[in-house]
Amino acid sequence: MWHQTHNQVKNLQQEKKIFNLRIYFAMALVGICLAVLIIRYGYLQLYQHQHFQTISESNRIRLQSIPPARGNIYDRNGILLAHNYPIFSITVNKAQYPKINNLINNLQPILNLSAEDIGQVQKRFKDARKTDQVTIKFHLTDEDIARFSEVKYQFPDVEIATQMTRIYPYDDLFAHLIGYVGRINDKELKVIDKDKYAGTNLIGKIGIEKFYEQLLHGQKGHESVEVNVHGTVLKHLEHQPAIRGNDLYLSLDFHLQKFASEQLAQKRGAIIALDPRNGEVLAMVSSPSFNPNLFVTGISHKDYNNLNENLDQPLYNRALQGTYPPASTIKPMAGLGGIHYGYIDWNTKIFDPGYFQIPGDSLDILPDLKDGDSSCETLMSERKNIQCGIYIPIP
Repeated sequence: MWHQTHNQVKNLQQEKKIFNLRIYFAMALVGICLAVLIIRYGYLQLYQHQHFQTISESNRIRLQSIPPARGNIYDRNGILLAHNYPIFSITVNKAQYPKINNLINNLQPILNLSAEDIGQVQKRFKDARKTDQVTIKFHLTDEDIARFSEVKYQFPDVEIATQMTRIYPYDDLFAHLIGYVGRINDKELKVIDKDKYAGTNLIGKIGIEKFYEQLLHGQKGHESVEVNVHGTVLKHLEHQPAIRGNDLYLSLDFHLQKFASEQLAQKRGAIIALDPRNGEVLAMVSSPSFNPNLFVTGISHKDYNNLNENLDQPLYNRALQGTYPPASTIKPMAGLGGIHYGYIDWNTKIFDPGYFQIPGDSLDILPDLKDGDSSCETLMSERKNIQCGIYIPIP
């Protein structure tokens, strides 16, 4: 059987026409896409230029806050009672590490971070704003700096910075009066001016440090720095220095404070010395006391428990919080009151036989007492309504 093959003759004209149409369509599509890109490019360059320039500058130039130096505190004679000193610390910008746990784990063996240190770092990191510098460890030792310097290339965004911190040179001598500063906590963070305290870790907690916080704090400064894509500072640009806080001169007398503290000798009690001419506080001691330097960069749980569980209650301010019966200290006040209201004068004398008779009672069975005849204790044993008194002549 024979098979006949029929070959179809190609229509070259038709195929050429279809091919040309496809070419024209592809060219038109490319032209439209190119036109859209040119229009978009022109829009971004001409109409959005300022917006993207600002974003670019923000990525390249960073504004950093400069915390002010806290004002010093002096006694009436100019003796320094509280001041600042520089320390080295490890810091990192929060923007470079949205999640800090991996960084902490890598730095833990290098800086010898304890579990308590790690917990404090995580809390500081959580409370910090996006662009804040977060301190990982305060008070770096020479060994800490040497170990970190060896591996610094592994942590390009972590820096060794110099910070100012508070120191109280006389430890517990003025603790209850001057107080201390500490790191800003969650409660304080809700009420303070965050812009004013940008870059600042410390705030007055108790005593004079807290009462005069607004005077002692000062005003922050700022500087513009050029950074690379890793956040490393390449160049310092504009700089506006911070204004340090005001110095305070107290009415306290250092030598009198020291003398009063020595008299108590760590026994429970309080001594307050006032200038009767104007009411100035010359000395105020609460004993026993505590070392306020422990609280500045964060007191450890062990140290705080030792203070809090101490039976002598060194954190308790007996000079201000203690309530004690006035005893014979009320007598000069009563005498001055009598003079003021004219019941007595400066020449009035009072005879005190050493006992007190309840009004309406009789002393017929008691002998006529004279100086040296009998003691108050003997009278009290004979009559339960007799109490000891003290003879205070008014000159």
